[in-house]
Amino acid sequence: MMPQSTSIPMCSNRVHLLLILPTLFLMAVVSGCQQSTPVTVNHAGALMEIMMQGKTHARVMPDTLIAGTPNLWALGATTDLKGEWLIRQSQPHLSQVQEGKLVHTKGAEQTAALLVWSQVSEWKEQDIPSGLDQKALGDWIVNQSEQHGLSPDSPFPIRLMGEVDTLAWHVINVPDSLLTQALGHAAHQRHAMRGQLAKQEVEIFGFFSTKHERVYTHMGDKLHLHIFLDPGNAHIDEMKTGEGMKILWPKEG
Repeated sequence: MMPQSTSIPMCSNRVHLLLILPTLFLMAVVSGCQQSTPVTVNHAGALMEIMMQGKTHARVMPDTLIAGTPNLWALGATTDLKGEWLIRQSQPHLSQVQEGKLVHTKGAEQTAALLVWSQVSEWKEQDIPSGLDQKALGDWIVNQSEQHGLSPDSPFPIRLMGEVDTLAWHVINVPDSLLTQALGHAAHQRHAMRGQLAKQEVEIFGFFSTKHERVYTHMGDKLHLHIFLDPGNAHIDEMKTGEGMKILWPKEG
């Protein structure tokens, strides 16, 4: 008797291959979807309305956001522009100018005229080139973001850790008599306490966006950044990255 043809095992192999290929394809699709899942960024208030229309009233109560919300990260300005907000891992940090001194508190009882927030439970780390100013850092993030599953066309939070070469900050403190006036960016900058750092280890939190100029990033800027001053914070006007600084990208929203 002639031996049986080997076509049957070959056919079996083909069947197995046909069964495996859809599974591999599905796994690739799921993996791709996981990488491109956007990080949700929310905001209340807008810089343009605050600076050009004098709308400094309360837009959100941070304590209501914090309640029952783990891994919350946020920044902004208080109602009536009397200080700066930073929420770090659902812990509020408020900085205000009182009698010419910078006062930091951890209470969340005050409201915010501007607040930007997101939930992030995990971060992944990457080295940053030294010598980048804030504009160059924003451009660098555009070029790097897709490697981390983030689209440069969508907003997302970032953290920066390590030594800054230079950094200039302010805490807003606009007089009550000017609150309802359309003062513009330059006038708001004048009514603030200021400080500078050089060659110092820092922790920074902020938001990147190419679509929110005059909403929560200033004109021509892709970043809104605050420096963490335990237990308070301040808005960063300009900075330059130092040696060994790292960026932390959000892994999930």
